[in-house]
Amino acid sequence: MSADTFVIVVMKRTSREVYSMGKTKKVGAAGKYGVRYGRKIRQRLLAVEKAKKEKKPCPSCTKPALKRLSVGVWQCKKCRAKFAGKAYKPY
Repeated sequence: MSADTFVIVVMKRTSREVYSMGKTKKVGAAGKYGVRYGRKIRQRLLAVEKAKKEKKPCPSCTKPALKRLSVGVWQCKKCRAKFAGKAYKPY
């Protein structure tokens, strides 16, 4: 090879390399939105998702075992009681 020869190496990137996301220690589950939609909206969304996922006591057996089945439908994993509530909070 002479000094005037250029070598171009083309590497194929996988989709994992292109779209891999960093750590989400500060932003939590809202990290999936990246920098989109603004900080305040992402913080509000994070608060709603945390409230939806946290353990809630069952109104019939008082054990923290409620699970959200769909929008407004909640079921206790221990006593199998199923009832209607709010969308993100059971009561």
